[in-house]
Amino acid sequence: MSRKQQLQKLLKAYYHNRKGWKTKRRIVVFQSDDWGSIRMPSVAAFEKLKGFGVEVEKCPYMQFDTLASKTDLVHLEQVLRSHVDCIGRHPVFTVNFLTRNPDFKAIEVSGFKAYSSHRINDVAADKHLQAVELPYFEYLTKEGLFFPQLHGREHLNIERWLRYLQEGNSLVHFAFKEGFWGISRHTASQIPRSLQAALDFDQSHHEAQLVEVINDACGDFKEIFGFSSKSFIAPNYIYSTLMDSVLHKQGVQYLQSGKMRLIPLGAEKYSRQWVFTGDRNQLGQIYLVRNVRFEPAESKDTDWVKQALLEINAAFTMNHPAIIDTHRVNYIGSLKEANREQSLEKLDQLLVQLKKRWLDIEFLNTQELGELISTG
Repeated sequence: MSRKQQLQKLLKAYYHNRKGWKTKRRIVVFQSDDWGSIRMPSVAAFEKLKGFGVEVEKCPYMQFDTLASKTDLVHLEQVLRSHVDCIGRHPVFTVNFLTRNPDFKAIEVSGFKAYSSHRINDVAADKHLQAVELPYFEYLTKEGLFFPQLHGREHLNIERWLRYLQEGNSLVHFAFKEGFWGISRHTASQIPRSLQAALDFDQSHHEAQLVEVINDACGDFKEIFGFSSKSFIAPNYIYSTLMDSVLHKQGVQYLQSGKMRLIPLGAEKYSRQWVFTGDRNQLGQIYLVRNVRFEPAESKDTDWVKQALLEINAAFTMNHPAIIDTHRVNYIGSLKEANREQSLEKLDQLLVQLKKRWLDIEFLNTQELGELISTG
């Protein structure tokens, strides 16, 4: 990145922090998406897709992202435990969960006409795919290192996926046989629309079908974790205002968000809405906007520690909390161990610098920040 590009990026960081809820406290919130979702099921599936002509190297999620193993969680725990804030509290990851994965066998039996899924706590269903280590997640939550929240039911646009399967899309069928759905659009010309944008829709009548998806996700989450999620982050930041109402009825008070929300209108049209931390929608739900990116898996050439510190400094200078976007893919080593080790090394460096530069740093989870804002 050139000096000009770095300056432009820094100016944008200050510019977006000009509005929203203000605080003098040096608050840091880590938000991490995609937990629970099966993306790339195995190294063998990766190699077969590569052989089919998919440019898998263009997408870190296709290269590295899969279910977290206990080893992944233990290594992340060790880094988080080695740091504390000004009151002796460890950094806490708000881990945003998808509650289900596709049932490939049942879908194939239906002739690709009916969608079926497994909950992530159905260990028997996903045993061959290294089922999510939910007992360890529960342990990390009790220890205050993890705080589960809701990301959705699947990170999959079901209507598009089934349509591509029914149309005989050769790549989608090839991936299906490998137990894989998560083909990034920019890696293959055969994928015209995103398969990851779970709450996007192409026809207006499909929007109503997504109400069931949200209600299922909220119910699943409470069953799995024993409490309701008070916050939500939409896959790919795309969801309609109707979903706000559904989430509100389910008790969701806080909307994790990127700086821009895309509101689908159907027929590949979107309404774009800039949002700022502390903004409220018509239902009173509060936006918590990510203003720092820390994604080491995306690029080995980027100095992610330096970039994150610049963005955190911009947030603090403008009296904003630092809400850090850092996806699960960074901390997964099952497909490539070096990915996890390199990311954890950078996370450790970031946490060292945070305490060194700001002695009054505070680590909060997403719900705590939301409650702080809602109480003024």
